Amino acid sequence: MLVSYILEVSKMDVEIVVVLRKKPIVKPKEASYDVSKVKLGRIHKDNWSMIFQQSARDGSNTQRCFFSLSNKHLYSTSCLNYILELIGQCKANDVASKKCFADMTRWYIAVRNTLLSLMPKLFKTRKCQQQ
Repeated sequence: MLVSYILEVSKMDVEIVVVLRKKPIVKPKEASYDVSKVKLGRIHKDNWSMIFQQSARDGSNTQRCFFSLSNKHLYSTSCLNYILELIGQCKANDVASKKCFADMTRWYIAVRNTLLSLMPKLFKTRKCQQQ
């Protein structure tokens, strides 16, 4: 049963997909508002989303990106941790929203890490090298 669950999650999770050498089949949810006009780190409770700024690998460009809790599986753990920092720093977020958003994100990171730790025991996988 655990193997079946991991195989289903592997269709969506960006880090598990790499380990199993697959491609995600889920399209991310799009922002329903202009991301250039929204404050970074501000939680939007209507769809549990927020905007963060991301730099290109070479540091040349920065762009605003839309993050929705329903798409958390499409972001790396390091990006999720960065998002947690942003929502914690944004003074416009109330304590209850910060807690709910952070709890859901940390829960998913823990689930992902648990699944990643079980995968070598259940599948023949290659070690993922960070670039």
